Amino acid sequence: MRNILFFLLFSPAVFAQSVPIKNTHNQEVPLLIFERPAGIDELLEREVDKNEFFEFGRFIYCDMSPKSHGEWTLNADKKTWRLALNAKDSKGISLYFDQFWIPSTGSLTIYNADKSKKIGPFTSKHNHNSGVFATELINDETIILEYVQPHSESDELILHIDKFVYAYRSLGPLNGYNTSQSCEVNANCSEGDDWHDQKKSICRIQIPYNGGVGLCTGSLINNTSNNCTPYVLSADHCFNGGNISSNSLNQSIFYFNYYSEDCVNSVPVSTKSITGCQKVSNSGNQGANGDSDFFLVKLNSEPDFDPFYSGWDRTNVAANSGVGIHHPNGDIMKISTYNSSLVSSFFGSGTDNTTHWKVIWSQTDNGHGVTEGGSSGSPIFNQNKHIVGHLTGGGSYCMASTSPDVYGKVWHAWDQMGIIPVKQLKFWLDSLNTGVTTLDGSYCNRSDTTSIANNQLMSHFDVYPNPTEGRFNLLSKDHGTVMIYNMLSELVYRIEKEENSMIIEISKLTPGIYFIHFNNNIKKLILH
Repeated sequence: MRNILFFLLFSPAVFAQSVPIKNTHNQEVPLLIFERPAGIDELLEREVDKNEFFEFGRFIYCDMSPKSHGEWTLNADKKTWRLALNAKDSKGISLYFDQFWIPSTGSLTIYNADKSKKIGPFTSKHNHNSGVFATELINDETIILEYVQPHSESDELILHIDKFVYAYRSLGPLNGYNTSQSCEVNANCSEGDDWHDQKKSICRIQIPYNGGVGLCTGSLINNTSNNCTPYVLSADHCFNGGNISSNSLNQSIFYFNYYSEDCVNSVPVSTKSITGCQKVSNSGNQGANGDSDFFLVKLNSEPDFDPFYSGWDRTNVAANSGVGIHHPNGDIMKISTYNSSLVSSFFGSGTDNTTHWKVIWSQTDNGHGVTEGGSSGSPIFNQNKHIVGHLTGGGSYCMASTSPDVYGKVWHAWDQMGIIPVKQLKFWLDSLNTGVTTLDGSYCNRSDTTSIANNQLMSHFDVYPNPTEGRFNLLSKDHGTVMIYNMLSELVYRIEKEENSMIIEISKLTPGIYFIHFNNNIKKLILH
């Protein structure tokens, strides 16, 4: 009885007996029904500004697990747990687990009642040390969870759902399409013929924050090591200026290959997804004056498919043509084209016109691509197919197709926001400190990747122990000035290095994270 009371206190849930599922036995599954939350009509009436993430759902909080809900069945060689969930009148459901650990032989699948929509299987490879997880949206008001493991499995299944997304905005059938404005151009129309590689770097990002869930766009981006580190570049305002919990980042979902296979609208059939990321660096002020609105994350797992890692151009030279590729209103991938030079600008009421590129989109054969809510964070490419910016906002719409949009500059995000790694792209995208100003994109497992020999470019510099209690060794064959900065970019220690090895004492500093700068290289140091 305690479990039932907990449900009724924290969510608008009632119980029904069962729901039939399509299988060989026409089996019925225990069903939980959640009423339509209050306030949905007001949310639907609210206009979504493109300089914020595109909210499509709100959380319903709950308390569900195989220990307290659903039904276990046994047969000769395996046991199966099933639970059905209905969210009345919802456009879709996405599950959020605050406890998630699947044994090595277990498998979780989620589908709708007739099994026309299905995600998974989720297995032990989806376990993360954070213990949390989230699953892609299924566009149906009823879903069924099915977990299977053999009797021989001795490890315990740990699953607990503390909330799920009630999608109040439609994102279209199955995975969502045809939700953007009519002038938008599908990425696989003729306008996208020269951009096949870059399209494979684009992702639609589902981000939980503050009781709701929204969508932005991002792109996998290459680094000078060409080691396929899964960095994704998006917009700072999509992640609330970095004021987002680690659990929310670990439950963000990145959808790749989210496009129609041709120029007409159709259901995406080759979509891949990855759940979870860690913040790497960000601008922190969401595109305000002097802020280029960048947010760089590293995915929790490397893609098990073959995406493209887009190249970049960090110069402050205006492109004369190119495209933006994005997911407006959470729709399938669209492409917008420009044929006039970008112009240095700022966002909103700012005055620092070094932070952004302004673009005016062009009419093309299949429409007049613009941007919308959900496009935020998407890349803009120059004529050389390099990323030069990420979308902050602007005024373009189908009815105002010549109004400009503004993209935070890669040039500004590179090193103009601060000298510490958590405030720049430079440390992460040029970890070899090559000084290159442009970099081509690459695939992971193909021979056409650009490679740079580490031993030709790296100025070696080692620190140990790290973390340190206050005394550490710095090793390098080079001589020069050692400078240590805190998280506020303040210089807190400086010394000249004249030997190959030296001991540095910083025990008087406050414990925390510091950054050691030496001969144009940077290393993070943790002081306990």
